[in-house]
Amino acid sequence: MSRYKSIKEIRLEESYLVVGWNKDTGKISQKVVEFLNNAFSSEMIGELEQKGFFSFSGVSVEDDIAQFPFSNFYYIRDKNLILFLSDQPDYKPYEFLNLVLDVSEKYFSVKEIYTVNGLISLSPHTSVRKIYTVFNDRDFLDRLRGYDIELLTWEGTPAISSYLLWLAKER
Repeated sequence: MSRYKSIKEIRLEESYLVVGWNKDTGKISQKVVEFLNNAFSSEMIGELEQKGFFSFSGVSVEDDIAQFPFSNFYYIRDKNLILFLSDQPDYKPYEFLNLVLDVSEKYFSVKEIYTVNGLISLSPHTSVRKIYTVFNDRDFLDRLRGYDIELLTWEGTPAISSYLLWLAKER
């Protein structure tokens, strides 16, 4: 059984992957990917197979319509940017994340991966918003100098994006 429903191979020398997860904190990553999709008229280029990764309880109902989990790749042509928007898997997370990396490498020549996540904060809604970063490559920090971005010094259970970046670094 194929682990993806459809993949359109994009011939690129290199591309960049932005990963967003549905239903993350504040739907931040979902909204960022949806914004990029709309702002740059992306094209859907792939869909991963959901069988074996999601439970039946992953189906929700919105406006009387069943919403099934999905994992889609999109392409922004003039930016060499690949977007991935997905529900987080209920089962076999390492297999799922390796599948994302396999497809990104084999079909889209992804060079760098960026993940977007929301963060729960005790700050009131009237306070100035901050953008934090976590990285797995020291050179990335140097490229961020000059932007108003803070390093996140947090310890605890890693999010799925942390595992994705760890697996990518191990390759």
